[in-house]
Amino acid sequence: MINRIIEYSATNRGLVIILVLSLVVIGIWSIRNIPLDAIPDLSDPQVIIYTEWPGRSPDLVEAQITYPIVSAMLAAPRVSAVRGGSDYGFSYVYVIFDEGTDIYWGRTRVLEYLNKITGKLPEGVAPTLGPDATGVGWAFEYALVDKSGKHNLAQLRSFNDWYLRYWLESVPGVAEVATVGGFVKQYQVNVDPNKLLAYNLPLHKVMDVIRNSNKEVGGRVVEFTGKEYLVRGRGYIQSLEDIENLAVSSNEMGTPVLVKHVAKVELGPEMRRGAAELNGEGEVTGGIVVTAWPRASQLELFDHKPQLEKYRGQDLPDSVRRGQRLTGMTAFQSSFPTAPSIYKFGQYGKSGATLSELLPHTAKIADDLCFIKSMHTDQINHDPAITFSLTGFQLAGRPSLGAWIAYGLGSENRDLPAFVVMVSVGASSDQPLYDRLWGSGFLSSRYPGVKFHSGQDPELYLSNLPGINSEVRRRFLDDLAKLNQKNAETFGDPEILSRVSQYELAYRMQSSVPELTDLSKEPEKILERYGPDARKPGTFAANCILARRLAERGVRFIQLFHRGWDQHNNCPKQIASQCRNTDQPTAALIQDLKERGLLEDTLVIWGGEFGRTVYSQGKLTADDYGRDHHPRCFTLWLAGGGIKGGVTIGETDDFSYNIVRDPISVFDLNATILHCLGLDHTRLRYKFQGRYFRLTDVHGEVVKSILT
Repeated sequence: MINRIIEYSATNRGLVIILVLSLVVIGIWSIRNIPLDAIPDLSDPQVIIYTEWPGRSPDLVEAQITYPIVSAMLAAPRVSAVRGGSDYGFSYVYVIFDEGTDIYWGRTRVLEYLNKITGKLPEGVAPTLGPDATGVGWAFEYALVDKSGKHNLAQLRSFNDWYLRYWLESVPGVAEVATVGGFVKQYQVNVDPNKLLAYNLPLHKVMDVIRNSNKEVGGRVVEFTGKEYLVRGRGYIQSLEDIENLAVSSNEMGTPVLVKHVAKVELGPEMRRGAAELNGEGEVTGGIVVTAWPRASQLELFDHKPQLEKYRGQDLPDSVRRGQRLTGMTAFQSSFPTAPSIYKFGQYGKSGATLSELLPHTAKIADDLCFIKSMHTDQINHDPAITFSLTGFQLAGRPSLGAWIAYGLGSENRDLPAFVVMVSVGASSDQPLYDRLWGSGFLSSRYPGVKFHSGQDPELYLSNLPGINSEVRRRFLDDLAKLNQKNAETFGDPEILSRVSQYELAYRMQSSVPELTDLSKEPEKILERYGPDARKPGTFAANCILARRLAERGVRFIQLFHRGWDQHNNCPKQIASQCRNTDQPTAALIQDLKERGLLEDTLVIWGGEFGRTVYSQGKLTADDYGRDHHPRCFTLWLAGGGIKGGVTIGETDDFSYNIVRDPISVFDLNATILHCLGLDHTRLRYKFQGRYFRLTDVHGEVVKSILT
């Protein structure tokens, strides 16, 4: 066969040359026109666990961090391999899952198993997850080059770390930017052990003095001529002299012993673990840009736009888009075809509220609901958007809405938490949900949400261990409380007493939670009202019943998360499945609360962090399309708790793309929620690092038009 091909090619050279040239042309065309995301993901999904333990040798890191993490991860489901590595001061563990495993499901499992071993790791060590690592994906490399020769590698690396990196991370779709190469400038303190001995100083005292001198020292508000000014002390080190002149101790004569008396301070490069080189021209500094692919569509559920049908398949007009920001998932589309919803809409109730055929049960309670069709946000990607919705700030670290309410109102039931969270999964596993979304941030650890699970233990580690009965546990907690009380008196840390109160709450929950989660005594007609999934623990229907039972018992804030609304493709089919899971239980919850006289005192909110685009993401067909994230307008509804029923406020344009009447921001919504619960959002505040913080920061107006 090969001989025949060679013989044919030798006698038909012209044809072979034409064939080769054709292949070259096709290759060039492919490189220029096939989008990067068309490259298949060639690897199994993997999760990276990165842990720092500064100053420790590789053998210590291996024994106390890498080995325990690797051992724990080997027990996780669907894990095919775990690889670990240890170096000076840090550990890397790669958890590789079976082919086809959803990456966010894998990350969630890794977090669960990490939580189990947290107490076994050295004090102060906190493992973190790296960015999504699933093969080719979207990744770019760049180099920062100074052709003028005026800046050295240390200066370029500083600019890269503190400016360029954050500019790139603000680009839509970018998940992380990792800088490489160059030199990181570092203050280096070389301590002379003989001088320490002469002055009778331990090494840790020098370290503590330097550490405590390189941070903010708080501040206060000063009122002057009718205005308030925030004055704070910024004690960051700016020169070698700042370190050299730090007082470590004093001698018998009261003369201060300075750092420069026992050590030599100099500038030097941080230890490097590699270098970056560009095209054989020498070292450069650069970076690796990693982008990530990540609710309910208002166009399929609430915001009916019948006139869109005449624009089907036509490009969304520039006059509507107005050059607004797009995500990395659609920014490079060659067109933005308008995609009307394929579902029918109708008007329901005395109020004539417009609802989709996907929500037949919600339609029956339309006169109890207040629809806001003019919500908007500044965030376009999931993590910053949901973080912003629940904490008032797009970066992690602030207290959540439920924590603020627990802080402001306290608890009515001493046997249950003030704030409870439950999560259910819908048509797809979708985006991950992090515990910080219901965390307490800088508030006391008394206030975070307590997450209930669907297993035998609704709250993890609540049951007694084998061989431990209630009496033994009570004695153990009493003795532990005495030790914690001594620590609190010694160190003055209020978190120690918060820990004691949480231990006591967990002890009381051993009796209250099993009774709460036992649905066997619920009447049959109630279970039928919530739908066929009501008897299945962990479903949205079962969680709705638990939410009502929690409200009956005086729990202040109950938050239900239902994943699966991120329909970038196959939107019609997926959103229909989501509605089958959520429509009937949602309506049943409102009816149940109303019949029991609880709705007038209970505020119910249904919504997400942003809306979806009117144009199709990907290919548009007669019965299929996807929708991208859209922060400019979205719909949610409220019921009970002092909210008018049968009201619709706000309006969007003919494309459900921009708001044309009564815009309401996330800050306005949160201010209104707090108002309905009896809290003034301008006065509910907490002093942290010298500044008073609020859920609504310096923004927010109560939406009085929707109040009774």
